[in-house]
Amino acid sequence: MVADERTLSLVSGPSAYTRTMILAGGWWAALAAGLMGASPIVQGSAELEADARAKLARLCIAQSRGFLDDRELSLAEYDAARTLAFTALELAPDSAVAVGLALEITEADSADPEAAWKRRDLLARLAVLDPSDASIQLRRIVAAVETQQSTAARIAAFQRLIAPDSIARIGAPAGARLAYDLAILQARVGDSQASREAIARAAELDRWFPEAAAVRAGEAAGTAAPVIEQARLLVAAFNANPIDPSPLGRLAALLLAERAYSAVPELLEMAAEISRTERHSSDEADAYQVDAALARAAMGNDAAAFRALQNYARGRDDVFRRELVRARTALTEAALLQESAPQPPQMTMVLGALAQAVGDPAGEGIRKTIAAGAVAIADAVAERDRLAAQPARRGEQPPSPPSTSDREDSRDRIVELGVALAILGADSATLTEMEARATSCAPLNESGTAMLAAWRSELDGRHAEAVERFQQLSNPGAASRVGLARALAADGNTKEAARVCQQVVESAPGTMIGVLAERMLARLLNVAALPPGPNSTELAAVVAQIPDSLRRAVTGAATALALAAQPLTPVCEAFGPIEVELHLRNQLDRPLEIGGMGPVRTLAMLGGEITVTGEAGERTLPPAIIRLDRALELAPYSELVICVDIGLLPQVFDRLCLGVAQGALVDVRSIVNFTSSGGALIPGVFGRTAVAPTIRVAGVPPDPEWPANAMAEVRAGFGRKTLLTLALLASLAGSTGSSEDNAIRERNTQIWSFVSEVWPQLPLTAQAWLLVASPGSSAGMARIYDEAAKSKEPLLRYAAAGYAAESTDPALMLEGTEDPRLQSLIKGLRERLARLADARRSSPTGLR
Repeated sequence: MVADERTLSLVSGPSAYTRTMILAGGWWAALAAGLMGASPIVQGSAELEADARAKLARLCIAQSRGFLDDRELSLAEYDAARTLAFTALELAPDSAVAVGLALEITEADSADPEAAWKRRDLLARLAVLDPSDASIQLRRIVAAVETQQSTAARIAAFQRLIAPDSIARIGAPAGARLAYDLAILQARVGDSQASREAIARAAELDRWFPEAAAVRAGEAAGTAAPVIEQARLLVAAFNANPIDPSPLGRLAALLLAERAYSAVPELLEMAAEISRTERHSSDEADAYQVDAALARAAMGNDAAAFRALQNYARGRDDVFRRELVRARTALTEAALLQESAPQPPQMTMVLGALAQAVGDPAGEGIRKTIAAGAVAIADAVAERDRLAAQPARRGEQPPSPPSTSDREDSRDRIVELGVALAILGADSATLTEMEARATSCAPLNESGTAMLAAWRSELDGRHAEAVERFQQLSNPGAASRVGLARALAADGNTKEAARVCQQVVESAPGTMIGVLAERMLARLLNVAALPPGPNSTELAAVVAQIPDSLRRAVTGAATALALAAQPLTPVCEAFGPIEVELHLRNQLDRPLEIGGMGPVRTLAMLGGEITVTGEAGERTLPPAIIRLDRALELAPYSELVICVDIGLLPQVFDRLCLGVAQGALVDVRSIVNFTSSGGALIPGVFGRTAVAPTIRVAGVPPDPEWPANAMAEVRAGFGRKTLLTLALLASLAGSTGSSEDNAIRERNTQIWSFVSEVWPQLPLTAQAWLLVASPGSSAGMARIYDEAAKSKEPLLRYAAAGYAAESTDPALMLEGTEDPRLQSLIKGLRERLARLADARRSSPTGLR
């Protein structure tokens, strides 16, 4: 997609961009002139100046990021980050990274009255620098729409953009997203019909666009659309975003309600896998597994249903025990095996019903567990009464007894457990005990007494009496109607029992009670199982539209995404680019959208370690977040390549400043579709991890003649390597400054004398960069720092403020200047240094 001027003219005509571009604009020129000064190059070549500007721009980007990545970022630090970002942009106007950083800050700067046009200009600049970045092209179009003064004009602009002639230029995926933005705008003005039409247009343009597919499925459910249509849209929503379990769960619920059971177990087990992997939601996964077991039971597969749910419950117990071990709970191995995860009541009930159906002895243990739950509820009420009755200690408020509402809630929960036990085959004595427990919490109401009496009659075999009692209930629930059907059947009235079962099947489809009623009705009709619902065949055809490749990818049987990380070069210069290419490949036969909802997340994580040669230990790099949405989607079997410069990470730059003479090793690890678990970032659904081969950052060559040769080369003339050579010389002298070897001490003296001689001859940008790239606490840099601190150039004073001896208060650098940019830099730096003071003192070379 290319957002050319003709496309933009669809929005506001040829004069849409009447302002001058930022890089030539007055506000930008003023900022640059004030901060950078206008010092001429004293000596050297254009190569040195270009290298200095590039290196200083990288420094500004890294330092700006260092401020912005701090979770405790203050307003002063944010101002400093903004100044550094725009300084980097002035130094490197053709750097997409610098423009992108300036854009990020501009978008966050809501207080800036000119932020809107700055944002548009920066987007335009990025679109020129990288026309292949589809996300930037799309954002540029949307920004142009936002220039319209009225909502009506914006709606009209969006409508022109999604017209066929416009789609031919910008492409269907971009058009779908613009149609979606139009739908949101129309919904805001209350035009719901137009909004639905725009959503339909978005889905028509790109059926793999998750947002549009999800909204259409939600609308169908909300408007009670025909069942087949709802199912079709839910399948489309899942196909568009297979890392979201919600469409599968809703589709399975629809199938259960329609008694179309055959596809339900697979759908729900996929949903459970996604929930565990992506959302770490055990509650959601539990509910899906319970419903899958119910579907199997409804099809007559009791043994398979019981085995699958029992295995799942055992797996939950294993996870629970591992968590106990990680928490270092003092349990013997035998005691640990007795521990089990707390089980949701619905899972317990279904396991009990299945155990009863297959005659498994585990059913007795499940009934005991349910009865123990009732005892615990009653005991909790009694304990609160006991504590409330005790005399309060002096100065303490006595605990209050349970309220009437709390007592009645506890009573009703125990009654429900009693009915569950009755359904699961308990005897009347157990039910009498449950009634006593319930009464200890609060007196039974008339309906509760009548219901328990009816169940007791049924359990005691007084079936005619039970029928009468159940029929007299004023408002019987599904469970009581199942009890009535049982009593009717036992009393010989199978026809009426079947009629009652049919009522329960129709009123509670897909629930445990509904499935039990189905099973009873099948027995009464003397058939193995009831026939599926009338829509089953059509619904099965709709579910079959989920491709097998997607099913296999979701369950882990196949790989949806492949990720590889490869350095552009195995050896890099210090302070230069350290570039790693990420290769993300779609392994499926269908497109995968790149977006916030998925299936390929917009952001990827980059982490790793940097090890300075000769120093003990490693330094882990905090996770850095990078954008993947340079394309709107990954076509089938296509590959997206993104180049990331690790050298721009603040931690990498800082670490190299401390040990550039020795060189370093950088190991990079990346994760796509990451999720968080226990504070760690791990791959989620479709997530992949890639580790790049180790990158070596070259330091000082292992040649004893190198320092003398290097100084001779610099004296012979400045060039592109001059700054790197000076930084390596300063780092070498700084890292060996405490040596007792006379030859090394003499060499270091020569190096510092040479650096002090050359530094004044460098252009301003080179002087500032060398201040930062040299060892901050080295005595050899003292004279240079002193000169920089007294300079009239704001940038040199800022560099000296950050890297002078730690006894220097950065605020002193503000004396004699009213430059607002220098003030923002120094104030931000001062606040940052105050929080990092301990870290600075702990580093022998001055931690940046």
